[in-house]
Amino acid sequence: MCNVKELNTEEIKELRYKGYEFLILQGCGGSLNEWVDGITNLFKEQKIVPLSFSFNEIYSFKNGNLINLAFSLKSNDVDMSKLAIFKLKMRESFGAMWLSDYIDNGYIKDIQI
Repeated sequence: MCNVKELNTEEIKELRYKGYEFLILQGCGGSLNEWVDGITNLFKEQKIVPLSFSFNEIYSFKNGNLINLAFSLKSNDVDMSKLAIFKLKMRESFGAMWLSDYIDNGYIKDIQI
């Protein structure tokens, strides 16, 4: 299991310079490990990733009253076309979006771009 590392909003901003994208899920209450397990299982069920897949990087951060998760999409094992469809389906329920959209569209108010 991948450990979830807590970051502040300034550190989240820095993730955009890593050279790969992250999937953001907003409003992740309760056990973050349960969220990680659930998303990993959904990715496997939807054949977005192979059954042997696990995330290498997962970050949590608080923005306003919400605890959010950022899942690294660096792996070559991710089927990006299936992931894009998954993200669209999860947008309304979990506020799913790419980190670049999250930052560029001003979801983090104290980040100066």
